[in-house]
This record gives sequence, structure tokens and C-alpha cells, in this order.
Amino acid sequence: MAEFSDKFVTQETCWICGGGEFRFQHTARFDTDFSNDAEFRAYSGLTIDIHECKACSFMQPVGLPSYPNYFDCLYENAWSEEWIEQEFNANYMDGIFNTVLTRLERLLPKTARSLLDFGTHV
Repeated sequence: MAEFSDKFVTQETCWICGGGEFRFQHTARFDTDFSNDAEFRAYSGLTIDIHECKACSFMQPVGLPSYPNYFDCLYENAWSEEWIEQEFNANYMDGIFNTVLTRLERLLPKTARSLLDFGTHV
């Protein structure tokens, strides 16, 4: 397992199906240097494992940041209108989204699903 400390709250069950058995998939690195909040910036350089639920194949981190303002700090960045428009018009993410949707189709056909909220900037 990657670095795990009191900076994280362990996630013991799958957010989708409630399963409790996982397999390691990836180690993610935090990059929070852009913030003025010292406690948030303290996460920069830390790593956390991403694991896959053995029951439903959903992937999630083994823990979430324990800092109460973590997500407020993460999303407080004021992106310029130019940057937002550039990201909207850019096609470099198309391959990633197509891969995600293709894999989703293999796991769950369109007829068996109604909504997918990625909830992240994939």
C-alpha cells in the first residue's frame, strides 16, 4: 500500500455495491501545491492506492483525505474563462472518454444503465 497516515480516512467498502474485497490497480500521487492553504498543500507528494472492487470492478481510493476543507480547497481554484473555453474545445480528452465508455459498455450494456456521472475531470 502507498503512504497511508492520519491524513486519510480508510474506505472499507465499495461505494457502488458495498463489497469489501479489492485488488490493487494503481498508486496515485497528490499535487496540491497550487493552493494557499497550508494544510491542503501538505498532501502534495503523498500517494494513495487505487483499488478495484472484486465484485463490481468499480475503482476507488483506499482512503479519502481527512482534512475537512480538502474538497473546498481542491475546487476553489478560479479558472480563467479562456482556460475553461480551451478545455471545452480541446479534443485531447476524447480518447480517454472513449476508452472509459467502451469499457463501461463491456461491463454494463446501454440497455442496463440510465446515467453515468463521472464526477471527475477524467
